[in-house]
Amino acid sequence: MPDVPTSAIVSAAKAASKIRPWITVKRHDRLVSQEHEDLITWARDDLREEAEALQRLRNELAARGMLQSGELGSGLQRTRDTFARRWRDRKRASDRRLAELREAEGATVRMWRKLRRRPWPTDPNAEELAAITVAWEDEERRRQAVLNEVERIG
Repeated sequence: MPDVPTSAIVSAAKAASKIRPWITVKRHDRLVSQEHEDLITWARDDLREEAEALQRLRNELAARGMLQSGELGSGLQRTRDTFARRWRDRKRASDRRLAELREAEGATVRMWRKLRRRPWPTDPNAEELAAITVAWEDEERRRQAVLNEVERIG
């Protein structure tokens, strides 16, 4: 199947939404729900991967007798920063997908949503997602977590 440009898909969606807005609302609600589900699943999985990477680092340094060296702090910071960047990129891609869907709705669909009281879907996992990603989004928290761990081990 040939690759269809995103702009062509958006144009087709806009045209269809003017004729049958309820179909666009149903489709977009499903796509938004799926994106929210994908995002929380990704964050949970990446949090687990980060914990495993941090544990591997600790184990490697302990095996080499280097837990008391400065390598622990710099390794922890590097690992945490890597996962923070991954989150930033994944979140940005998600935000862009959701923005494209919202833009593709047009005035007719927005009016339909208002008349039928079908607002844009909210993320049911927003609180959990915020709790998981707080350290990825806040550089100072990441730095403090590293300092706390170095002090705990040292």
